[in-house]
Amino acid sequence: MAISEEDLVARVQSKQCQHAFGELVKMYQSDVRQLLRKLTGGDMATADDLAQDTFIKAFKGVKNFRKEAGFKTWLFRIAWNVYRDHYRSKKRRPEDYVEEVPETEVESDFNAPMKSKALEAALSTLSSDQRMAIYLCLQQEMTQQEASTIMGLPLGTVKSHVNRGKAKLASLLAGWQREGEYG
Repeated sequence: MAISEEDLVARVQSKQCQHAFGELVKMYQSDVRQLLRKLTGGDMATADDLAQDTFIKAFKGVKNFRKEAGFKTWLFRIAWNVYRDHYRSKKRRPEDYVEEVPETEVESDFNAPMKSKALEAALSTLSSDQRMAIYLCLQQEMTQQEASTIMGLPLGTVKSHVNRGKAKLASLLAGWQREGEYG
């Protein structure tokens, strides 16, 4: 019989149960790594290092988890902060990490057989805040309020990031719709 997320969290909070925390890691490690890979522009090694740091911070801080948001939302908030702290320590902005893709490169990707390459190229042109908001709201299907909680930004700012990001992506990917290549 599977133990619920709530029971696992309670065991970790009350007894610092490493086994229960290991089960939580199994539940969410894929989501956390995927989030961090998106944020780092596909740098798997850095994303995996940041994911490890995220889970270490989560284990140390789980006693402070107040269940106001879901555990996944809380965990994504930690991952977002770990990501931002990593680049602050290097005196780089998160936006500097993913290179801007010149427009000609984005255009040439539209002719590539794999749609995902063009989408990844288009996503890489967004600011890290826009990428994060788009990822959380559209790919993870979280509410904008949940994204606001994770990102530590006002709800209106998250809405702006989503809308501006969607508009930029629509502009960059418009060529597929005109050519009938978009699915």
